[in-house]
Amino acid sequence: MKLLKSSKGYTLLEALIAVAIATIAFTSMGYILSHGFLIADENRGRLYALNALREEQEVVRGMAYDDSFLALGGPRTFTSWDPTKFLGATGSLTVATLGLGPDIKKVTLTVTWTTRNSRTLAESVTTYVARIGINRS
Repeated sequence: MKLLKSSKGYTLLEALIAVAIATIAFTSMGYILSHGFLIADENRGRLYALNALREEQEVVRGMAYDDSFLALGGPRTFTSWDPTKFLGATGSLTVATLGLGPDIKKVTLTVTWTTRNSRTLAESVTTYVARIGINRS
């Protein structure tokens, strides 16, 4: 009996508490990692969307302000990105007339996509196009 009292070791309760703490720690780390990957995926999508918006914005700015630009009028779609990198994305362009006369138009470009966790995100940019150009006085 004296041998049993002097032996050192862990009781079943101590072992169960240690396993519970380890389980909570590993579950938390798994959640943090998976959440980090989802955020990285969303940020990658935002980067692709902003690049697509910049490319399409340059296309719009390079267009002559004539009947072909004015014919854009209503919403239309564009795809200025690599479809293998940016799956399920759609781009739309709308041209609005401002109350400043027929020689200036407000162009809004929007890219919408769905992330891996089924969230729908969108990025947009607005630019103004004038008949006389950007730097003309």
